[in-house]
Amino acid sequence: MEQIPAFAEVRRGCVAALYGIARTIDIHVRAGAGADMLALEPRRDWPSLDEFDLASLGFEKPLEVIYRYAFYAEVGDTDIHDDWEEGNLGRLQSLLRLTSNDLIDLNEDEVWDIHSDDQTGRGSFHRMVRLATARYHLDRGTVSVDDLAVLADMEERSIRNALKTEGIAIQKGAVGHTLEGEYVDRHQVLPWLRSRRRFIETKRIGSLNPVPDSLKADEIPAFIRRQAQECLTRRGMGRSARGLKTAEHPSERSVALANLGRSVGWTEAQVEALLKISSVEELSPDDCPVIARMLGLDAQWWTDQVMRARFPEAMKELAPPVAQTAHGPSLLNEQEKTLDVVLTDAGIRNGYFDIERRYADRFFPADSFGTKGAERFGKEVLIHHDQKKSPYRTDIRIKSQSLASPRKRFSAYFTAHGATPGDVLRIERLGEREYRLSFQSK
Repeated sequence: MEQIPAFAEVRRGCVAALYGIARTIDIHVRAGAGADMLALEPRRDWPSLDEFDLASLGFEKPLEVIYRYAFYAEVGDTDIHDDWEEGNLGRLQSLLRLTSNDLIDLNEDEVWDIHSDDQTGRGSFHRMVRLATARYHLDRGTVSVDDLAVLADMEERSIRNALKTEGIAIQKGAVGHTLEGEYVDRHQVLPWLRSRRRFIETKRIGSLNPVPDSLKADEIPAFIRRQAQECLTRRGMGRSARGLKTAEHPSERSVALANLGRSVGWTEAQVEALLKISSVEELSPDDCPVIARMLGLDAQWWTDQVMRARFPEAMKELAPPVAQTAHGPSLLNEQEKTLDVVLTDAGIRNGYFDIERRYADRFFPADSFGTKGAERFGKEVLIHHDQKKSPYRTDIRIKSQSLASPRKRFSAYFTAHGATPGDVLRIERLGEREYRLSFQSK
């Protein structure tokens, strides 16, 4: 299985795709037209792939959202849309379709040679869009055999054999405007996919709409109904949302129930039963993850609310309440260029701190990553701090699919600050390869 590429690698591939289109326009339409497309000054050298301002074309934020969605299966406060003109995934799909043209593809080869000294991760942008597209189809209800091969990291022939063994029928026909040919129903294939070691099911980080830190037991039924209406409204289904409030228009209510249940495979009757509950005792904890997906809620937070309402005494002894945040437990502030790391007992004892890959990949240069062992080292970054021997020079070693860590040991730094579990290290980006480390006691 291929390693997850760093965000900087995917970003470089996205810029190369744009440059390939612009270069083609320059050559075959009008000299300078490519620079106009990229909003660059004419008769000037184009920036390197890493230096180009993607935000100027509106691609930076969508790229970050789709990167998290594709490789880490995370959906935050920004929904995924495949509209080819305005959708965050759709615009990237359109870009990929444009670069599939032989002429543009040929010019993109030259772009890499001219504008990038490092071709690490070449092809990672294509891989990201393909994986995100497959995930999007799965999350929407129908997935092609080719999509399954991408999600399960298997050959298509092996997928067909596996589906036959599981008794899962491959259907043929057209599904909407995005999928046609051979496809499988999400709810038939999802149990099998979950058994695949390399498959990650999509999870929501944070909730679509603002929610309280906690809910009382008698507040949960009304909260479910309100959240269902808000969820439909946010999806642009205002008429369906209004249909939930009144019994005057049964057909509108039926559409609303169908819209809510479609994404998770629930029938109208199941959704109706959920909206009519009068007590939290009618909720099954086993249904919490499904209800959370349907209502756009953070699954961990929602499950915690139901469990505490149904089993208050037992839950008090097990764990403190889970607070709801808009973006989940993100420690990365890209606007302030800071990354917080919470120290653990094992980390302090052994002189290291772990960083989640989803953050590290977007915070450190793509070429700074090395292997866990000594097989390959990344290019060093400088980490300034308030002790002697500043700055530290270190690469970032990839420990696993989910964790990365500076190779340098920080034992002396931890000792000087009297570090204890729960203390926070704040890493601030000062430049392309320079950072500042500051210590914050809990």
